[in-house]
Amino acid sequence: MSGPTDEVGRFSAGPPNPGLIGVTAPSASPAKPADLRAGLLMIALLAVDVAAFLLHKVASKGEADESVVRFFVKLVQTPALWVAVGLMPVQLWLWTRILARADIGWAYPLTSLAYPLTMILAALVLAERYDWHVWAGAVLISAGAAVIGPPMRSEPAAAERSS
Repeated sequence: MSGPTDEVGRFSAGPPNPGLIGVTAPSASPAKPADLRAGLLMIALLAVDVAAFLLHKVASKGEADESVVRFFVKLVQTPALWVAVGLMPVQLWLWTRILARADIGWAYPLTSLAYPLTMILAALVLAERYDWHVWAGAVLISAGAAVIGPPMRSEPAAAERSS
């Protein structure tokens, strides 16, 4: 056989694929803006994430110096843990629906809003107390999410620029 070969010497019908074997590079299309449904799904995901974090906290209350075995025996007997485990498929479903509608570069950073939201609810519901620098960190996380925010363009406008 004659023709181009890849870096291992196998025959290749085209240019070598620098990525993973069998994975083609994405096309150079403009970034996909998040739609309203992606935003609503993100709000639902944040609510489920925060609920799961708070349930983990409630389920893990116990003696700090108890043995690992005793801790886990008590943990699996806690209904809050099982509710949190039950939320995991919901989290996965919401996340994959978001990714089907929006770029991961927009969606993933916004999941960081779960941290300040969890802090706020933990302070209100679980009476946890935080120092000022922890609250300042929460403000910085929220500011970062606001900077990323949803793209400020619409799909038709992006299509016109590429024409």
